[in-house]
Amino acid sequence: MIIQQHIQMGKLPIHATVKDTDGTLLNGSVTLKINGVVQKDASGNVIKFDVTDGIVDGIYQLPAMSAKNYTLSLMYVNSKYSTQANSTLILTKTDIEDLDIKEVVTQKGDDTTIKTQIKDITEKPLVGTTKVVIKINGKKVNSTTISSGMVDDKITTIINNGILDTTIDTHNMKEGNYNMTIILGENSYYNSKTVMIPLIIK
Repeated sequence: MIIQQHIQMGKLPIHATVKDTDGTLLNGSVTLKINGVVQKDASGNVIKFDVTDGIVDGIYQLPAMSAKNYTLSLMYVNSKYSTQANSTLILTKTDIEDLDIKEVVTQKGDDTTIKTQIKDITEKPLVGTTKVVIKINGKKVNSTTISSGMVDDKITTIINNGILDTTIDTHNMKEGNYNMTIILGENSYYNSKTVMIPLIIK
């Protein structure tokens, strides 16, 4: 069997050729291991890929995994043959897509609330923990954390399943146009992302 992969988080293409020692193309199914762990679906069933005329051609949706190298194995077993092929799965960090915010408008004397879902470039909400820094005109005003299913309430901030929900203290700021910078820090899943958004106080 021949397998090799170098991808970002998301869908893992499974392509392999299965032959016996005489070069005869085999039929049946293969199971997938990552770092020696047999992969299962949400119901606990072992995930299998069909082998038809020696060809394996499938897609596996990877769970949330850190960007690093893994040992990827395909195992084939039938009544006559048993074989396993190993390869290196090189999982690279995923980019974060642009935030769906064009500008933020706040009335003078009010604080500013920002609420948006943050996704990666595969359109999936961020998983794991992502540190966030917010600056106005270069001065840090918020330092918080995006964490799937967790809350970090350092400065009126609630983050849940990739949703950034934060309130910035702007009630003492004068009317005018400001430059707001949102910095999403790099972690084991994602590359860092910096977004510039106009803040308008009327």
